[in-house]
Amino acid sequence: MPYSPYSLQRDLHHFLRPSFLCAYKFATFCPILVVPAVRIIQMNKQKPEESGSRISKRSHVPNLGATSADSSARSQVSAYQTMGHTFIGPFIGCTVGGNNNSNEILNASCDHQLQAIGRELRVIKDNKLEEKIRKWLSPPDSSKTCNEADEKRQVDTCSWFLEGGRFRDWEARPGFLWVQGKPGTGKTILCSAIINKLSEKNGLFGIAYFFFDRRDSQRDLQLHDKLMRSLIWQFSHQLDGIPTELANLYECTGDHHQPLVSQLQKVLLNILGGFPHVYIVIDALDECNSSNIERTLGWVKELVSDTPRKVKNLHMLVTSRPESDIEKVFEALDSHSIDVGEATSNQDIVKEIESVLTERADGSFRWVALQLAELGKCLSEDEIMRQMKDLPKGLDGIYRRMLKAIDGKYCTDAMTFLEWLLFSSRPMKVAEIADTITVDFSSQDQPAFKQSKRYRNPWDMLKRCSGLVTKSEGKYCFVKLSHFSVKEYLLSGHQKDFTISKEAAHLKIAKISVAYLLQFDSFEPLTRTSLRSSPLAQYAAKDWINHTIFGRMDPTLLTLILQLFTSETAPLTNWIRIYDIDGNKELSMDNARVHPPLYYASLAGLEEVSKHLVKNQADVNAQGGKHGTPLQAVSSRGHNTIVKLLLENGADAKARGRLNSKALKVASSRGHGMIVKLLLANGADVNAVVMDDVSDVTIQKLLQDAKEHQSLLMQF
Repeated sequence: MPYSPYSLQRDLHHFLRPSFLCAYKFATFCPILVVPAVRIIQMNKQKPEESGSRISKRSHVPNLGATSADSSARSQVSAYQTMGHTFIGPFIGCTVGGNNNSNEILNASCDHQLQAIGRELRVIKDNKLEEKIRKWLSPPDSSKTCNEADEKRQVDTCSWFLEGGRFRDWEARPGFLWVQGKPGTGKTILCSAIINKLSEKNGLFGIAYFFFDRRDSQRDLQLHDKLMRSLIWQFSHQLDGIPTELANLYECTGDHHQPLVSQLQKVLLNILGGFPHVYIVIDALDECNSSNIERTLGWVKELVSDTPRKVKNLHMLVTSRPESDIEKVFEALDSHSIDVGEATSNQDIVKEIESVLTERADGSFRWVALQLAELGKCLSEDEIMRQMKDLPKGLDGIYRRMLKAIDGKYCTDAMTFLEWLLFSSRPMKVAEIADTITVDFSSQDQPAFKQSKRYRNPWDMLKRCSGLVTKSEGKYCFVKLSHFSVKEYLLSGHQKDFTISKEAAHLKIAKISVAYLLQFDSFEPLTRTSLRSSPLAQYAAKDWINHTIFGRMDPTLLTLILQLFTSETAPLTNWIRIYDIDGNKELSMDNARVHPPLYYASLAGLEEVSKHLVKNQADVNAQGGKHGTPLQAVSSRGHNTIVKLLLENGADAKARGRLNSKALKVASSRGHGMIVKLLLANGADVNAVVMDDVSDVTIQKLLQDAKEHQSLLMQF
């Protein structure tokens, strides 16, 4: 009888003890065989004590940033008291069910906690203000990542962790828990289970989470600043209004200015004090942007270690790889550790599979998932045996095999898709990513849009990168790399045919984007409906400049941009219609006003393009645009070399722009010291600057010296 995938599933379930099965839905049939190879480190000086609370059924992971207002402290008094024995007993030191005075103690505790909330944190109920603050704060939402991980987890799994003493002690008493493991060990899925468990808690407890993610260049999910914004917004929505500290910060900075990270941290610190107990779960800390992680580590250390800013009611859990910088900070704290991977070392697994998978898996959840997916394609026992004899070792081996399996004639398309998924500035929809191959690079002249290259079915792009990419569920189907380890492999250079360079990829994306925009060579009005047939248009219009800056300009890209920047041409007009860089407006359509190309080149910081336009007699003092002149525009953005270029070619440093402002005033208020020097050296009027608008001490001194020098000259 053939050994079908379903037979494999049956046998594996038979030989594995359910209590140790950390399962994972993969493809449509196969449970994952996982040794939970993660190590738990707990930092908590308090004596461990069991909480007694257990998960009873699966529930979908909530979006904690969208909790209704009726979860407020005052509306949950009865619920708080009802659940007192379950949650408050361990906190106030009474024995649950063993003290005749326990109800009195618990009621007193409830009153005390509610008074503390009212005393420490005031809120404002104003729906319009709330919406304004939400837009201003722009908190990223990582609930999608959490829910995707939760969907992959089967019912009643991860109990080995959730019912363990370390987790239950952390759940009951404030402290810090670090879960570490190698790539692919299931940390994100474990995190979703933890959040699911915490979501069943009483409404008085504050709960928030954040999933760092370096796939798809999702910058919002890589930055410390965004972590702060997300946590602030999630906790704020669990209160009955906007915290006054957050409202005050908004009023202080205004709609058009963003707060400092230190200000956000201070607001969050105040909000945390408004709950009896707060839970923060952070997944994949190692995927935090490399320039941000030191700040995030410092913030975590400040909150959980014995410092004046320690939050005494905080339960924080962080998952990450065991990287040296993270390990150095976390293990310096008072810690206890346990290797839960040992808990399943004696499992009985089907001999034919155990001898291969356990030997080569090295504790990798991801590796086992991929191998089971391959085994599931086998139609007979012989095929399974042959497949297991030829299993690659490690994730690199699997990815190498996947890339080699791509048909040679589709390698270029696959490479393009992967480059976009690695370096796009935001997650890409299926239709968008599929349209990236519509630019033909085979022409001897230059890349050009070619409609005949478009896939009839955009979903076919998933077949080109099978196993390396995945799609998200929901209203909008986004494509992303199937795992962060895919990105690491592609950037490692281990496979010559598929080596991807960051700089080269950005350059290619820029070329594709500009060539894509050049197809709009008609002055016929664009509409939202007509743009649906060109799904990449909005991304290309908004982000080609960023990719140009991150890459390195070459003659081909320069030629493409100059074609776009030719005055009074349809592509330039249509680019501004789709995305107006001057006002950061999308889909302006008929309302778009087109300004001189040099204005846009200066505003965007495109040095080579600006040089070419100036060399070809572009008017450096031409009026137009939000800033008034190219010099004003570039002074606001801080592009020193272009300021110097314009001044050397006759730009008027004294010229007034829009709203009667001058370049010196703009540069001073934005903190661009080098530009201030250049403008002053070229005769800019120092009296045009209001000193109160300048916060940079160095610039204040420059302006003061210039005023004194000007005063001395007037005396003679």
